[in-house]
Amino acid sequence: MEITSAISSFLTHVQVEKGLASNTLSAYKRDLAKFEDFARKRKLELSVVKRDDLVDFLASLYHQKLESKTVARHLVTLRKFFSVTCRS
Repeated sequence: MEITSAISSFLTHVQVEKGLASNTLSAYKRDLAKFEDFARKRKLELSVVKRDDLVDFLASLYHQKLESKTVARHLVTLRKFFSVTCRS
């Protein structure tokens, strides 16, 4: 599955089936857009993303001088995304 369509499916899933608050949904959308941009620059397909790629992504967020709690939120978003996406 292409990463863009996987993100779209995930956002629909958490909105419809989980009934998340709009602020949470917006945060997921922003976090995953950053990850999608990172993956696109590295020419990563969803099926080949490895742990090291995720570590590199989180490190890139630290290099952008983001707060630790913001990077932690991105990690939570990615965990949720991959748990839902890989289950499908």
